[in-house]
Amino acid sequence: SSNLLAEYAYCVREGGKVYVVTDVEDLFKWMVDKLARHPLFRRIGEGDMNDDPVVPFLRDRTDEADKVERQGGSKYYAAFLRLKNNSLMLP
Repeated sequence: SSNLLAEYAYCVREGGKVYVVTDVEDLFKWMVDKLARHPLFRRIGEGDMNDDPVVPFLRDRTDEADKVERQGGSKYYAAFLRLKNNSLMLP
């Protein structure tokens, strides 16, 4: 929801990241759509995600990731960068 994303934007520092990982494709699309529409988040490109040392842990090294792997399921993941909030800048 917009309210939850506003709280994420408040809690995540500028330049910080929000990661989404799921095995449910429709949920993934919904989360990516909501984050992509928020003015304080920008999706990180696949090339940059491949260089992110956190991604393999989130994608492959959790109990849920192990379960999905055993069941032969798919994993969907994305990361978003917290942008600077220029509207809070004072003249």
